[in-house]
Amino acid sequence: MSATGLEKRYGFRRSSTGRVITITPVMDAGRQFFGHAQNISRTGMLIHTYMPIAEGDELDMEFTLPGTESAIKCRVRVMWAGSFKRGEGRVSRGGIRFLDLEPALMNRIDRWANGEIR
Repeated sequence: MSATGLEKRYGFRRSSTGRVITITPVMDAGRQFFGHAQNISRTGMLIHTYMPIAEGDELDMEFTLPGTESAIKCRVRVMWAGSFKRGEGRVSRGGIRFLDLEPALMNRIDRWANGEIR
């Protein structure tokens, strides 16, 4: 599938290189979830976190897009997960899908990913 086809199917995706999307600490089933997003689209994002995650996990998440003020809160599902060694610890890396984002929030993410919101 061409890049244009992917954008039509999934919406625009924007890398957060240089502008870190921080996932606010959220308690989920007694675990504190904190991380950073590497890229984001209207359907999900790639995250890095020191909290172990596994495919199928569902978590509450809160994040703010760089250049915006209001937080986005939603429930997510880990679609795939892996980990790698960093220093003395391990970093979990995973693709997450938003489960309950309202259309207005999806549109805000699309506008940000398309560079309309800086």
